[in-house]
Amino acid sequence: MSSPREQGQHDLDSREHRAICARCRDGHEQVESAIAGLRTLAREASDRPEIFWERQRLAVRERLHAGRGARSFGRLAWVSAAVLVLLTLALFAPRGEPVVPDIAAGQDQELLVEIERSLDRELPQALEPGLVLTRELESAATQSAQK
Repeated sequence: MSSPREQGQHDLDSREHRAICARCRDGHEQVESAIAGLRTLAREASDRPEIFWERQRLAVRERLHAGRGARSFGRLAWVSAAVLVLLTLALFAPRGEPVVPDIAAGQDQELLVEIERSLDRELPQALEPGLVLTRELESAATQSAQK
């Protein structure tokens, strides 16, 4: 926003410009006359007897009260429908223990068999590559000692 001083300077600049420019001066005069005509029309339209304005106030109040009743009924309908849906979902929701698929049981059996095999081995399966490396090192050491 501009300060009152800046606004005054702008108005002064506008007036000086309109004094020089005929096109802007004509445009300004047209706008001013249109605004003055609208003011006159507004005053004429509002020159009504007091009974008119009283009826107008009553009509506005009636519309406001009628709208509130319809809106509150609409809200009540929506809230009731939402509550009904929630109750229906709560009543028909599945209950009880979750069903364990048979796939999990099969995987458990495979795991138990693999553990049993691992216990029967001398060496765990993860260390078997190290066993091969150790055997090769031992055989290389034995061959170099024999030479």
